[in-house]
Amino acid sequence: MMTHEQAVATVSDWLGPFGQVTFNREGRTALGFDKYAIVVEVPAEGQGADGPFFVLRAAVCPPKAFKSKDYAWALSTNLFQAESGGFTLAMDERYRLELCYAEPIRCVNEHTFATILNNFIAALETFAERLAERNRPSTGAFPAFTQFA
Repeated sequence: MMTHEQAVATVSDWLGPFGQVTFNREGRTALGFDKYAIVVEVPAEGQGADGPFFVLRAAVCPPKAFKSKDYAWALSTNLFQAESGGFTLAMDERYRLELCYAEPIRCVNEHTFATILNNFIAALETFAERLAERNRPSTGAFPAFTQFA
């Protein structure tokens, strides 16, 4: 079975095309993308039945931007992961909405990892936009109509 150090080295190699990264002792690093920080983690203490795994996490919104009215939306989005594209919305310890993903390393190669990370970034942007739209104050204006001749 793969050691923690080997698992970290593997994920570090996969991250190479996305930029230079350095993992800390706990097996965690962060990638900056636009206005998001994507945490990539290879937990040392938690190996599943399939061996070591990696985790992607990123805050969808700043702390306290997630409103109580958004809980039902987040839960329904998670239902069978139908709307989340296989990713999971969760609350972190500071009550921020996070997008998360975990996968055993043995089930992934560098190409599927790149696809997963690119899809994660796209989903992160989509959920951030959807949450912002949900919390945007109404202007009270009626939509403009176009007349057809």
